[in-house]
Amino acid sequence: MSAGAERAGARPRTLRAITEAAKAAFLEGGYEGTSLDHIAARAGVSKQTIYNRFGDKAGLFRAICLDLTGDLLASLAPQTRAADPRETLTAFGVACLRLALAESSLALH
Repeated sequence: MSAGAERAGARPRTLRAITEAAKAAFLEGGYEGTSLDHIAARAGVSKQTIYNRFGDKAGLFRAICLDLTGDLLASLAPQTRAADPRETLTAFGVACLRLALAESSLALH
């Protein structure tokens, strides 16, 4: 959820419903193929609620991209730091490859 949306005073459950519906819709249909009407219906909120929380479709998309990239990039953080730089770099490379090939990464791209 974006900081702007949180400042708008939306209830966490409503924001979560909107962002989860938007993530699924944007990943399935892309930006052009997704409407706020569809997201609102999927989230069980009014389109005006989305406008109030995110400004417009672009604002909602930015918030979703930030959430998705944050989740994806968090997966690159090494779980353990090996003393051997080779092991650390190999683990990082494997994490990068998994990230690049993840279904959500490909859909976001």
